[in-house]
Amino acid sequence: MSWNKFEEYIKSIHANQAPKICLVIGAGIHRLLNKLPNGTSYEAAVRLSSWNGLMDNVNSEFSKKYPLPLVWELSVQDADELEMGDSLPTHKKENKLLQALCQEIESSEDIIFANQNLFKQYSPLIRVLNSGCVSDVISLNFDLIAERLFSNAPFTDANQNTILVSRMSANRILVGENNHSIRFWHPHGDRTNNEQLILGPWRYGQVLVEMNETRNTIKQDEKMDYDLFKQRVFASPNNWLELMMFRPLVFLGTGLDQADLTMWHALLIRQRNYAKAEHKSKKPKAWRLGIPGELDHVPSDWILSLEAADYPNAWAFLEAAVGIQPA
Repeated sequence: MSWNKFEEYIKSIHANQAPKICLVIGAGIHRLLNKLPNGTSYEAAVRLSSWNGLMDNVNSEFSKKYPLPLVWELSVQDADELEMGDSLPTHKKENKLLQALCQEIESSEDIIFANQNLFKQYSPLIRVLNSGCVSDVISLNFDLIAERLFSNAPFTDANQNTILVSRMSANRILVGENNHSIRFWHPHGDRTNNEQLILGPWRYGQVLVEMNETRNTIKQDEKMDYDLFKQRVFASPNNWLELMMFRPLVFLGTGLDQADLTMWHALLIRQRNYAKAEHKSKKPKAWRLGIPGELDHVPSDWILSLEAADYPNAWAFLEAAVGIQPA
């Protein structure tokens, strides 16, 4: 049923009768790399394909022993005093660790893009991005793989094309095939700015405050002139929370882990916005690509599941669906 409804919506996009979708992508997109040789390519993919893989690179001892939200905080506190200096404040030790982490992520990207066989394995995602159905991508990852796949750019300082205002509003507007443009957002920051990265409860707490403040501003703008507000949100959103609240969403490669406080808070804000009986029918659809049972921990009226027996088939169905044209 979810696939039928999704295909109907895609047809309406191609017929210019409905807003384009916003993709919410997580580390699971890198599991498209399912044919990996041992060595540096394999290690690069592991670092990018899950939070556990990334944290193993930071402190493998802690990542095997403690809950994921604590691994980063404990790693910062345990940072080598001899290497960093006995009197270095905690926040400066954290920034040094983040800087090293960003370098590892960029190195992993370069390893993957230097190998054409690996690059080609991302083809399903590339075709979805270039389908003309996507207006925005909210990436929960620190890497810029999705941007590089779409625009074929390495992202040095000279070509980032970034609006750096705040974590909530920072985005890149990139152009891919057929002059199709997509805005890319990183709620947790990305590897080009280590000081903006969100890891651990301490920094997550800061983001939740920012989200509540942004939500209050959104509601004020909405009340002033709803029709004008709606036009602006669909044409040029001010921040990624507006996308989460008002746009149709498709989740790719994210299991909506309990540790991702940012995404759960955004979904809660979205649900509350349509809590009144007269508003429920106005709530935009949200789907997640996956296999049976993966969304059992999410209320069924929050996100619909686009399911297949396995992930290769799920991606194949998605590729076919975004290419469906109206009759």
